[in-house]
Amino acid sequence: MKEAAHRRFALAVVANLDDALRALRQLVHNELEPQAISIVGREASFTHGRERSAELSAIVNGKSRSLDFQTGQDRIVALACGPVLPKSISQDASAFEGLLGRWLFPTHAKRLAQAVAGGEFLLLVQLDGLVEERLATRTLLRSCRGSVEVHDFDLADSIEQFCLCSQKT
Repeated sequence: MKEAAHRRFALAVVANLDDALRALRQLVHNELEPQAISIVGREASFTHGRERSAELSAIVNGKSRSLDFQTGQDRIVALACGPVLPKSISQDASAFEGLLGRWLFPTHAKRLAQAVAGGEFLLLVQLDGLVEERLATRTLLRSCRGSVEVHDFDLADSIEQFCLCSQKT
């Protein structure tokens, strides 16, 4: 039987953009690739901290980038390595919950979507191996409130919409 291809992510919830920036800096300091890190949140939450959002974007992209935020939007977006920022993930938290529900238990998907709807942010770190997983989870545990989770997303399922991080080769 052929083993399914997947991408593994470490995931943590942070309360605000300052916490996200602190965690991101620590992840990079611990030699995790910034291009493998995404910050997901409500667009309106990012617009409240445009300066911090710009700093986060510059780190994950390796240079300053223009951010095209729509003020007051409930759209769920990601700051990730890519040509267009922010990257639109879903129209709102309810749609985001449905998207997460394709890979996670419904109660888990609901909890993460509610965190984002409430103004918190998700940090996702794409992992290549056990060393990265250990570094990422330890760093996130020290930098974030609550738990750190590791999830495998099956590539056989279409995850294009949820591909936040750059593909590693």
